[in-house]
Amino acid sequence: EGTTPLGVVLSELMPEINPTTHDNPPKIAIIIGSEGGFSPEEAAIAAQRGFAMIGLGKRILRCETAPVFVLGCLSYQYELT
Repeated sequence: EGTTPLGVVLSELMPEINPTTHDNPPKIAIIIGSEGGFSPEEAAIAAQRGFAMIGLGKRILRCETAPVFVLGCLSYQYELT
């Protein structure tokens, strides 16, 4: 709730990369919440520190599989397109 889809954020970051020179993608730090999700206080602290609240769509992933999913999305966006 109140998140931006991962695909939207990645497409906004993509113009920063010049495909002809194979520039590196921007630095990305990811915080994966627990299976119960972030508390409102935790989300507020992350937002204050500059993190964007990003959602992975309708799917609910376990905390063990969410990082693999996100890394797959990043790999597709920055290495396979």
